[in-house]
Amino acid sequence: NIFKVKPDGTGYVDLLDFHYSNGQHPNGSLIIDGNYLYGMADHGPHDAGVIFKIKPDGSNYTVLHYFNSDGSEGYSINGSLLLEGNYLYGMTTKGGANDYGVIFSLKECMTSSFQIICTNDSSYTSPSGKYTWTSGGIYSDTMLNASSCDSIIFIQLTINTVSKNGDTLTTNVGPGNVTYQWIDCDNGDSVISGATGKSFVPTKLGHYAVIIWQEGGCTDTSNCISSFPMGIQKNSLNNTVKIYPNPASEYFVVSSASKSLWSFRLYDLSGRELLNAQNINTESKEFNTARFASGVYLYEFKNEHGAHYGKLIVQ
Repeated sequence: NIFKVKPDGTGYVDLLDFHYSNGQHPNGSLIIDGNYLYGMADHGPHDAGVIFKIKPDGSNYTVLHYFNSDGSEGYSINGSLLLEGNYLYGMTTKGGANDYGVIFSLKECMTSSFQIICTNDSSYTSPSGKYTWTSGGIYSDTMLNASSCDSIIFIQLTINTVSKNGDTLTTNVGPGNVTYQWIDCDNGDSVISGATGKSFVPTKLGHYAVIIWQEGGCTDTSNCISSFPMGIQKNSLNNTVKIYPNPASEYFVVSSASKSLWSFRLYDLSGRELLNAQNINTESKEFNTARFASGVYLYEFKNEHGAHYGKLIVQ
């Protein structure tokens, strides 16, 4: 372990208990640069030794270097470190080119930084490209800085995505110190009055998103998600629009008795838009179903006279 004690033997404090992964069997004396204590210990994840630093109060224990498992950098550390400028110097009794030990130097210039990252994608790739995270949390990543030293980046990550369960839209952020505001993507991202909760139930077909504000964190707007409330009953064009065959196996036809331009959208039950045909100027149009899995889909037909909603079954 690492400890401190007053010269008279009082005030003993255990600063750190080693375990195999962060070092074991420390060797030599500690040295101090005014801010940190530096030392060496055997073993570690490569079973070859570690170089570490720790603050005099026992906080911020950091492994500066793990010796390679192949022994090329040396192993079986011996003696104490020497600090000169930004470099630490030391020795091992084994390893190296001749397996008789090495004298090494290590530049002690590790830096750290903290970033707040918000994204509406389903995942986030770390700056180094080593990690991909799919949920929010506190993470760390390590890169080489301009001085070719390790730079540790601590990242507070928020992933703001919206899921649908029946008619209910829900963001995955929170609860906690989070403020919510749902917006209407089809109406210039206008604010929806009273829609300030983690979940929102639309009353009309459309595309919706949520803005989140985290206390001490970030502000982000989710991607827009389609919503087709099951309770929609407004079918003002019932007698002028036909969808056939329904159920459909290879294709279906949308037919309109009106000669005006029309549009047709098809959604799955999660609200994901699968088909968007706009400005159709023919009385009927055939759509192939080869790319749709068997199941129930929701459709929206619109023209200048109104709208028609319904279900399409693909077999």
